[in-house]
Amino acid sequence: MPEGPEQANLVSVDILNALGIPHPLVLERSFDRPNLKYEVIGKTKEPLKKLRQLLIDCFRNQCGIVYCLSKSEYVEVSKFLNEKCKIKTVYYHAGLAARPRIAP
Repeated sequence: MPEGPEQANLVSVDILNALGIPHPLVLERSFDRPNLKYEVIGKTKEPLKKLRQLLIDCFRNQCGIVYCLSKSEYVEVSKFLNEKCKIKTVYYHAGLAARPRIAP
């Protein structure tokens, strides 16, 4: 099995074949995004409280995205941040109807 860029190219070809889009325009960019910060934090017994503290301590008055594992978790996290932490949030996931996907 090929490694490195050759393997990535095979994955791209597989995805394009699975999507079945005729003559797709493929735009490729580096994952090196110095303007973005990625951080993965281990889950604790009280993950929402941990998230609240992280946002207050490290990201006060900044914008960001919180990724969740399920649609219901997006709703729960957004509700917690809005109601309990007074941090304005909206949630987004693929299961939303077209209208709620448009930001207010």
